[in-house]
Amino acid sequence: MEEKLNLSQKILRELERDAWQTNAELGKKFKVSEGTVRQRIEKLKKAGVIKRFTVELSTRQGFSAVVLANTLPRVQTEKVVKKILEISGVKKVFETAGETDVVVEVSTDSAESFNSIIEKIRAIDGVESTKSLTVLKIS
Repeated sequence: MEEKLNLSQKILRELERDAWQTNAELGKKFKVSEGTVRQRIEKLKKAGVIKRFTVELSTRQGFSAVVLANTLPRVQTEKVVKKILEISGVKKVFETAGETDVVVEVSTDSAESFNSIIEKIRAIDGVESTKSLTVLKIS
């Protein structure tokens, strides 16, 4: 059974798939006016649902990787995350439940600069260990 989505959810799904779509294109797709789409997106931005619009680079341009980090119990994970976000080349940071405490998405120009980012993450007070995964292809 297909789930029934409201207009905001439909807009969000489409923007996640392709953020280059215009409000007019989205309006046509959902049979509403461009103004309705624009107003809905503004509400989503004001509510903090949409944080920003960004560009996702392919692996043909630069070096992409994921760092899995574990933190020490004595240190708040949120403090570690804030420090990681200050590092140039870090694109996203996720606090997670399970074996890994923090997942870091990294995009940089070379393996050497990625190594530097890993060293900076490891130097943060409260980081117990890291594991790195190199992204070969983004589908």
